[in-house]
Amino acid sequence: VTVIDSTGAGDSFCAGLIVARRRGASWEHAGLFANACGAAAVGVHGAGAHLPGRGAVARAVDAFPAAIGGARRPLTV
Repeated sequence: VTVIDSTGAGDSFCAGLIVARRRGASWEHAGLFANACGAAAVGVHGAGAHLPGRGAVARAVDAFPAAIGGARRPLTV
């Protein structure tokens, strides 16, 4: 992941964790999804309207498949 600005990364991580857990994901799956949310957030300047949406999170997952077991695992919630 190329870091441009870490503003909002923690907020994105927390939001991803909460969303995933509220939608029934396991703690492991929720943690992976939250990491993808945080990773997607550091690729843009600033926070607010620049925080990642589902597409940006999906691209973050694609960027580090080895970190999730070497194969693509569905991280949609």
